[in-house]
Amino acid sequence: MKKLPIEIEAIYEELKKEITWLHGRWIVYRQLFGTSEKRIALLNECSPTLFYILQDVLIGEVQLSLCKLTDPPSTGKSDNLSLEHLQMLLEAHADASLALTGRAVLDPLKVSCQPFRTWRNKRLAHLDLDAAMRSSSNPMPGISRSMIEQALESVRKYMNAIEPTLLGQRGGI
Repeated sequence: MKKLPIEIEAIYEELKKEITWLHGRWIVYRQLFGTSEKRIALLNECSPTLFYILQDVLIGEVQLSLCKLTDPPSTGKSDNLSLEHLQMLLEAHADASLALTGRAVLDPLKVSCQPFRTWRNKRLAHLDLDAAMRSSSNPMPGISRSMIEQALESVRKYMNAIEPTLLGQRGGI
């Protein structure tokens, strides 16, 4: 096993923090809006506008975070803290088997995040005129909880494939 550069561990650890907070936001969303119809009725009775806004913000934030995690290694002259950036470093410096394992998880993850990316580019980060006016013959893709759960599972799978190598370097395994 090749010794990985310290830069890889540092990027991994920062991504891990981002992913932990992403999961935290998703847990809050699920606790509020994904538990029962009775809870939804109670939220709508208490403050429907507030909870509608909170639901919209949380779902949008989760989608944005998944997009950021699956962004390219760099945009213009700036490097991105993304899984693809980490993967690029693994492909350059890690054992081929580790890099191949990561790639096998990352490529399908990026495909599954494409609907989130469409939302980010047309509604969340920008206000695409056709999407805003709903006049496009190409409607916005639907987003479901199961799509988000699947993407989160793939993110965990990717990070969990790399962690043993990093722990082994530190003497943790």
